[in-house]
Amino acid sequence: MSGIHKAMVAIMREIDVISKDQVNTQGSGYNFRGVDDVYNHLHAIMAKHGVYNLPEVLEERSEERTSRSGAHLIYRILKIKINFIHEDGSSVSSIVIGEGMDSGDKASNKAMSVGHKYSLIEAFLIPTKDDKDPERDSHMVSPNDPKQECGSVSSGPGASPASEGKKDFSNYTVPPEKASLPVSQAQGNAIYAIGKSKGWNDVMIRNYLHARGFENAYKITQGAYQPIRALFESGISFQQAMEELKRSSPRDQIEVPF
Repeated sequence: MSGIHKAMVAIMREIDVISKDQVNTQGSGYNFRGVDDVYNHLHAIMAKHGVYNLPEVLEERSEERTSRSGAHLIYRILKIKINFIHEDGSSVSSIVIGEGMDSGDKASNKAMSVGHKYSLIEAFLIPTKDDKDPERDSHMVSPNDPKQECGSVSSGPGASPASEGKKDFSNYTVPPEKASLPVSQAQGNAIYAIGKSKGWNDVMIRNYLHARGFENAYKITQGAYQPIRALFESGISFQQAMEELKRSSPRDQIEVPF
C-alpha cells in the first residue's frame, strides 16, 4: 500500500465531528460548515501525516445573473481536480464541481473554496452532529392515493435483473411549478456521494447524467431528482443503468460510452 493510502486512512481515524454551527443569513437560514471550519480542523492532522492538497481547474464556465435588487452578478462553475499528495510522492485525486456567485471579482474564489471544502468532506467522510440528514425534507406524495403511490418493480417473470429490488418512481410527482427547477447543492452533493458509495466514479456519474440530458448533478431538475437518486441507491451498475436507459430511449438519442 502506498504512503498516501495509509495516510488518508490515518487522517480519517483522527478526524472528529465538524458541526454545522454557521447560519446562512442571506437565504433560507440553513446551517452549514464553513470552509474555514474544515481547514482549521484538518490542517494539523493532514500536516502530521504528511499530506497536502494541490487543486487543478479542469473546466470552467461563467454566466451573468441579476439579483433581485437588480445588481449584476457573475456566476462561476468550476470542475476541479483536488490532488491529495503524500510526502513520499504518491497521490490520489478527487474531482468535484464548485459553484460561486459574486458581484465583484470573488466568484472564482468562492467556487474554488466550495469545491475544495466538499472534496475534503467527502474524501474523509467528516461527520456532523446534525440529528437529521439534509435530504430529510425531500417530499414524497402521500401513498394513500393509489394513483400517486410509489410502488416496487416486479420480481416475477419478465422483470429486468438490473431492476430487482429497485423502487419505481415513475409515478413520483412534484408540483408543476417546481418540476423544472434545479436541485439544491445538498441534493447535487447527495447524488455524487450515493453514486460513489455504490462503486460509480465521477466519469460514470457524469456520462450517465449527460445521457439523461443533464450537464452535472447540480443541473438535475426537481422532477428528475428522486428517480435518479433511487437508481443510484438501488446499487445498479453503470453498465446496467446505461443499458436500461438505452432500451427506454430512442436509439439515436443516446450513446452508451463504453
